[in-house]
Amino acid sequence: MREVVQRVWAVRPSDAIIFLGDGLRDAERLESELPKIPFYKVRGNCDAFFAFDNVESPTERLIELGGKRIFMTHGHLLSAKCGCGRLIAEAERLGADMVMFGHTHEPISEYIMRDGSENPDGKKSKGIYLFNPGSIGYGGTWGIVTLTACGEIFASHGSL
Repeated sequence: MREVVQRVWAVRPSDAIIFLGDGLRDAERLESELPKIPFYKVRGNCDAFFAFDNVESPTERLIELGGKRIFMTHGHLLSAKCGCGRLIAEAERLGADMVMFGHTHEPISEYIMRDGSENPDGKKSKGIYLFNPGSIGYGGTWGIVTLTACGEIFASHGSL
């Protein structure tokens, strides 16, 4: 994680770092080295086996960045390895524009059209962006998400 942050930061400083579980202890260390950068994280299934001192990370989070609602989850509690149906349903329930998840270790970047139903805030929604950066530890992949001032979402993957 440290290598990726250093490599990406040298080219393009970011507004936030998002960690999607499994390796929470390493994420905590990296966060302590980067105290001025917002660091959003969730616990993964492998993080449940360790006792952490002063580490409080939920298994799911809903954050707002760049005017977009982002649902963060590792994915194990929503059966991500069996497909994205439950991830999408939960993102819809929360009115999220994007769901970011891990667990499968497989990079994915896909826009899913929705049926035009109303979000909890009463607005019609056009779709959900699904994004999994893959795994920095298994396969060496990571992701970058750009939220534009025009409200667009662009996501890409990198590899070590």
